[in-house]
Amino acid sequence: MSNEQRLIEKLQSIERLHAGAATLGEQSAAAHALERMRQRLAELSAADPPIEHRFSIGDPWSRRLFLALLRRYAIQPYRYPRQRSTTVMARIPRRFLDETLWPEFQELNTTLVSYLDEVTPGWSAKASTLIVRRPRWWRSWGLGCQLPNPEHQAARLAG
Repeated sequence: MSNEQRLIEKLQSIERLHAGAATLGEQSAAAHALERMRQRLAELSAADPPIEHRFSIGDPWSRRLFLALLRRYAIQPYRYPRQRSTTVMARIPRRFLDETLWPEFQELNTTLVSYLDEVTPGWSAKASTLIVRRPRWWRSWGLGCQLPNPEHQAARLAG
């Protein structure tokens, strides 16, 4: 079984857990869980008004995951002008954030980060061999194996 398949199975099992589908018989009910969550969000919004929250998520993969979760629950993420790309703003009822959204994000994010930690060393080893290689034209220009020195080029241009 590949790493991707294991990740997908883990994510699906976590999603079933949060949707309330612990057994195979409950998986059919899990299809309606998203709608129930949206109804719960609407109920919480009526009792507990949405509050503007600011999230600073530096990791781009974690940020994408968080944005996907927000959109899954029909919450519109936004940013104000001049805010950093790592900032995500959303209007969410506090109780929904504390009881549902944030715990689910943390669990999914932990799985995502552990998967990326497993896969990344193989990618970095392959990338390091690509970085060391030089294009064929490099030697034809008389550059040898040295990288161009910016100070040498500036002196050459000035002189």
